[in-house]
Amino acid sequence: MESLRPHLADQLVLKDLLRSTYPPNKDKSLDEDEDKSNQADG
Repeated sequence: MESLRPHLADQLVLKDLLRSTYPPNKDKSLDEDEDKSNQADG
């Protein structure tokens, strides 16, 4: 079990980094922009 702890800690750190780099609000706005561009291309 101890060998798994560092891996879990790394996952938590990665999640924190992703949250700080890509907040949920920004992700939603980016998704909407992509949808609009896709519709325009189609």
